[in-house]
Amino acid sequence: MTYQTSFAGVDDREGVNLLTFQPILNINLSDGWYLRSSATWNFNLESGNSYIPVG
Repeated sequence: MTYQTSFAGVDDREGVNLLTFQPILNINLSDGWYLRSSATWNFNLESGNSYIPVG
């Protein structure tokens, strides 16, 4: 997990408040097969936007 926020710099610039989370999921199947997902979720806490890929 990573958290970034603005704390210094030019005042007329837009503020940054970003949370990034990368859950890792492994599912073991029979005969040595497995399913894996490690997509990175992004949450812009300043604007309320988020991006959660599925895959």
